[in-house]
Amino acid sequence: GAPEKDLLVTLYATEDTLTVRNGRPAYATRSLADGTFALNHLREGTYRIHALRDQNSNFRYDLPNEEIAFLNEPLVLAGTAEEPPQATLHLFTAISPVQALREAKVTPDGALQVVLARPAEQLEVRDILRSGGTLTWTPVWSAARDTVLLWPTDTTALAEGRYALRADTTTLDTVHYRPLERMPFSPQVRVAMRPSAEGGTVQLKVSRPVAKVDDSRIVLLMDSLPIPFLLEQDPADPCIVRLHTSMGPGSSATLALAPKAITDRYGGTNDSLRTVVGQASAKQTGTLRIKLEEPVERTHPAMVQLLDKQGRVVQEGRLAPGERSLRWEQLAPGDHTLKLILDRNSNGRWDTGDLDQGLQPEPVIAYPDPVNIRAAWDIGIDLRVE
Repeated sequence: GAPEKDLLVTLYATEDTLTVRNGRPAYATRSLADGTFALNHLREGTYRIHALRDQNSNFRYDLPNEEIAFLNEPLVLAGTAEEPPQATLHLFTAISPVQALREAKVTPDGALQVVLARPAEQLEVRDILRSGGTLTWTPVWSAARDTVLLWPTDTTALAEGRYALRADTTTLDTVHYRPLERMPFSPQVRVAMRPSAEGGTVQLKVSRPVAKVDDSRIVLLMDSLPIPFLLEQDPADPCIVRLHTSMGPGSSATLALAPKAITDRYGGTNDSLRTVVGQASAKQTGTLRIKLEEPVERTHPAMVQLLDKQGRVVQEGRLAPGERSLRWEQLAPGDHTLKLILDRNSNGRWDTGDLDQGLQPEPVIAYPDPVNIRAAWDIGIDLRVE
């Protein structure tokens, strides 16, 4: 929904055999800083309109990383029109039509990071120099499923192998496992609090897959007294450990991890860690109620996202067709932005467009004003869905 400046905006006559892929346009201009553009002194006729981030300055859409926008219907320009036609174009980067390996590297903590040209459901790794053995790879996918961290069960002698990658039904390339730096002995542990009315959850994000947790070396202290917790390892991400507690809103505790509380897959153990965790009270947080105004009945799900100043999603809710309201509590005060994604293919994520198929990116509706969450306030917002 943000304006885009310095885009090439082009017109092609519909009867012309030239297209944005193979020839120069009949008319062209550039978008201004506020995203607007104007094409003047045009001959009457019917035109196709595009906007393009022309990376190689050849007036053509011919690179996979070039962003494109278009209208599905042609523009009809008539000299008798009282008002000139207007067009709103939504820029996007198309997904590669073919699967390919974009990048493969070893992270400092030992994962083989694989970046694909398009999303995939599965990724297979096969050692083409050796067979047998017990080596396996644990995948952890990104939300878009175009990047995956492959964690080997053992890093010994991996540098001697060559590994063939296969994404779904597509054979990709052969890669090597070659770390650029020595793996540190101790994994890093990041602590975050996931508040709830029933009791907070302390999340430990470890930089390498967790093999063992010694809960006798983990202590939560409230007013110098230990409080109980229920330990859980995330079944989908081997690097996440959760401590479910009875800490309610307005309470805090000291988390202490003694050395060797966490042992990672490669034998490394954590350093000593001590930090304060807790939940803000109801008086220190705000509540946001969202109601959708829908002139036309929605036939597909919608995703509503609340983002902080850095553009990070702090809350996300999914609304089925017919559902029109959300309520979020215990929100941190401050300015936020709110947007809604119309999930027309019901896959739970935003999808880009495709010029050749005439497919527009999934619509994103941004609330026009900042959403100022205030402590102890209950705020209601009406979001119109056209």
